[in-house]
Amino acid sequence: MIRLVASALLCLALAACASAGKEPQMTLGDLTAKGARKLSGAEVRTLLAGSKMSGKAWRSGVRVTSTMAPNGTFEGTTAKGQEFSGIWTVSEDGQSCTNLRYDPVGAGSPCVFTYELGGRYYIADRDEPTSRVVERSFTR
Repeated sequence: MIRLVASALLCLALAACASAGKEPQMTLGDLTAKGARKLSGAEVRTLLAGSKMSGKAWRSGVRVTSTMAPNGTFEGTTAKGQEFSGIWTVSEDGQSCTNLRYDPVGAGSPCVFTYELGGRYYIADRDEPTSRVVERSFTR
């Protein structure tokens, strides 16, 4: 019995250590509960065109920085110095999509929705409360 209790406590301690230091994963439901609003297609186009965007790649979590040209093209680099480029588009409902020519981080060509909360921007791949969100920064 003592071994069983000791094993259970060890498992709990290891689980706590494994999760320490990790950011809690925010969902779109969490974000909208705080008052976030979804950007329209026109707002997303204005935000992207001519901006420098940075954040974590959607699938891999690798930090990336992209320069989003007003003509719908983009170029970027990963934190490891890998370069990528492609084309970006935005639909009327605010969904932005990228088509990568070279994909060093395994991002695929995701389509995302953009949300704003308190001057900070977040993306979600689906417009559903359970969708995870990733923060994005934009500068001019």
